[in-house]
Amino acid sequence: MPKLAKALTDVAVRNYRPKEKPFKVAAGRGLHLLVKPDGSKFWVFGYRFEGDENSLSMGRYPDVSLVDAEERVREAHKSIAQGTDPSEKRRDEKAKRVANKANTFELWAGKWWQHWHTGKSPRHADYVKRRLEADIYPSIGKLPINEIEAHQVVEAVKAVAERARLILPKGHTKP
Repeated sequence: MPKLAKALTDVAVRNYRPKEKPFKVAAGRGLHLLVKPDGSKFWVFGYRFEGDENSLSMGRYPDVSLVDAEERVREAHKSIAQGTDPSEKRRDEKAKRVANKANTFELWAGKWWQHWHTGKSPRHADYVKRRLEADIYPSIGKLPINEIEAHQVVEAVKAVAERARLILPKGHTKP
């Protein structure tokens, strides 16, 4: 019969002091606290998937509390029960985040401008580029293109329209 882990508390985790060699403290359900000689503490989840032993970092203590680490382990157990390796799932999510960062509105607007500006006067092309840089990029430029929502575009356009109203010469009506 497997050895049952003693219930771990946040106070106990806080009070573990480093030793000459790294050591582990079991927290249950495959979760353990790894205490390193430099005093750093990490949550690690050990599990088996398709016969292979794996481990997955759940975060650094105190950035990730005991409760948060246990919640992450519950999610990992759900993933395993559904037939998905939690490490693979995490790698896929990271790859998506990296791809999204490389797929920003600013990148695509720049590509559009490169194509669009041919045949336009240099003055007009430069004006359009400066307007993108001053008005649109600060609000939605860094966002992944597939995560931009309509209300964000509307807010960016409203800000440009409001600024245009403020600089109209006297006697002119609102656009």
